[in-house]
Amino acid sequence: MLSSVKYFCVTAKKETPVGIVTAASHENEVVTLTTLESMLDGDINMQSTVIIGNSNTFSWNNYMITSRGYRDKYKLDSSS
Repeated sequence: MLSSVKYFCVTAKKETPVGIVTAASHENEVVTLTTLESMLDGDINMQSTVIIGNSNTFSWNNYMITSRGYRDKYKLDSSS
């Protein structure tokens, strides 16, 4: 996994949002929103799914959002 992270760190911005879901749909489910730069600071194991955003992805109210051409259609308050 470390080589994959190195690849993304070279090709994407360090502040790219990353979502990590561990034990999805189980009682002990953990959802973490972090950045590419900090993703290895958390706990990633065999039960984890890692979602790395693209150049249009941003964080808003503890969600990862990737616009699909509607960037200017909806005005989101970025102060949250």
